[in-house]
Amino acid sequence: SILAALDAIDAADTSGASGRDRAAGADRGGRFSIRRARIWTPAAIAAVAVFAFVILHGVGGTPPAHAIPPFDVAIDHYQQFAQRFEPNVKSTLPADLSGAYIDHQLPGFLWNFQHSGYKLMGGRIDRLADGSSVAYTFYRGDNGAILCTYMKSHGMQPPGGETQEIDGHHCYQYKGYSVCLSYPHGDFICVLVSRRPMKEFMQDIVDSEP
Repeated sequence: SILAALDAIDAADTSGASGRDRAAGADRGGRFSIRRARIWTPAAIAAVAVFAFVILHGVGGTPPAHAIPPFDVAIDHYQQFAQRFEPNVKSTLPADLSGAYIDHQLPGFLWNFQHSGYKLMGGRIDRLADGSSVAYTFYRGDNGAILCTYMKSHGMQPPGGETQEIDGHHCYQYKGYSVCLSYPHGDFICVLVSRRPMKEFMQDIVDSEP
């Protein structure tokens, strides 16, 4: 639009030009070319800068959070289970799930989200890439779903960037999810994941009885 306006101005300047003015047209054309170049070059640089920012950061977004592998494991399985959950512990009774977890040297206590309107859908025991056991307990309710993941801590300390800490529960907003990290007895971590807003999610945790 700037270039079009300059073209219109130059056209008006030359419409009433005399013969002598026409003789000087080449010089005006040279000045116009320089002016056009001066305008285009910053615009081109700005366009390249915007394009590079979009490629690196995504449209309208902030840079992705620093990767936290246990959180990524929990979120990946939450996404799968939200679509289709296939338990491999053949019972939805808390006592049976607890016994199965203990048999695989995993924590044997369960979160009770019944008071917050969630139903225990069952449990699944798998192995991670390093061969260690992992337990997934899945809950579903009218307000969404919660996944509890038990795995070896391997010395993991609470990462920075937590939004709050309540009674040993470290809360994070991570890749669009509400995440709660806690440390049960032994060398294990518990990662709770939900799509619930953090305030409501933390209330569900506080109201539960592990």
